[in-house]
Amino acid sequence: MSLIQNSQSSQEKPIYYKSIKYISVPEFKEIVINKRDFFVSELVKGYVYIVKNMIKKDFIISIRAKVHEFGLKTESSWNDTEEGAPNFHQIDNELNFFKIKKRAHVYNFFPWNDDTLGIFKIFGEVLELYRIINNNKPITDENNEEIEIVNRLQIHHYPSGGGYMGFHTDPDMYLKTICIIYMSEFGKDYYSGGLTLYKDDVNKLHVDPMVDVGDMVLAYPTIRHGCASIDESKILNWESTEGRWLFLLNSLPKKKEK
Repeated sequence: MSLIQNSQSSQEKPIYYKSIKYISVPEFKEIVINKRDFFVSELVKGYVYIVKNMIKKDFIISIRAKVHEFGLKTESSWNDTEEGAPNFHQIDNELNFFKIKKRAHVYNFFPWNDDTLGIFKIFGEVLELYRIINNNKPITDENNEEIEIVNRLQIHHYPSGGGYMGFHTDPDMYLKTICIIYMSEFGKDYYSGGLTLYKDDVNKLHVDPMVDVGDMVLAYPTIRHGCASIDESKILNWESTEGRWLFLLNSLPKKKEK
C-alpha cells in the first residue's frame, strides 16, 4: 500500500482530506469484511482510498456503451425513490430543482427492476461491500417511525464541453463513504477537470490523473469535493460519449407511501 501524505488536524467530521491510500482488491475486501469499524474510522480521519482494478476494464466499457444507448433511446425524466420506480435518466443542465448545481447526464438504476443491462450483476459484490461500510439498516425518524434505506446505483456522464458538479459536502446520516468507480480515462476520454478534493481552504487535489478505468475511490462524505469542469473549451454534445463517466453508489431513504 502506498501513501500520499497531507497534513490535517484531527476532527470529528473531516472537511479536508488527509492523505491518499492505494489498496488492492483483496486488501479492501479484508478490511471491510473483518475490520469495518476501523475502516470507517480511517475515513473519518480524512484518509481517501483508491482501490485498484475493482472492476475489470472490459466490463466497464461494455456497460458504458449500453447505458449510453439507453440514454439515446429513452426520454429524459425524473422519478422519486420509491418502491417500483423505473430505471430512468435525466439530463441535468444546471436545473434549479437541486441544491448542488451540475451539468451532467445522470442514469438511475434500482434493484427491484429487471437488470436488463447487467449492471447489478457486475457491480453486485461492490454493492454488498458498500452496504457493510454504511451498515445500512432501517433508521428511526423524529416520529419514531422506521425509514428504509435504499442503495441507488447511478452512472454519471459529465460531457466534454463543460460537464461539472459544484463543490460541496454530503451529509453522513445515510452513508459513511463517497464511493465511485471510474468508467473513463483521463488523458484519453477527456483532458481536463474531474474529481477535486480540498487539502485546505485554498489548495485542492486533482484525483483523476491518479486513477484508471475500473479503479474505485472512497472518501468520507463530509470532505469538500466536486467535479471541476470537463474539457471546457470543447463544444458540448449530449449525444456524444466524450467526457468523464463514473459509477456512483449512494444511500438514501425510501419515500414513504402516501
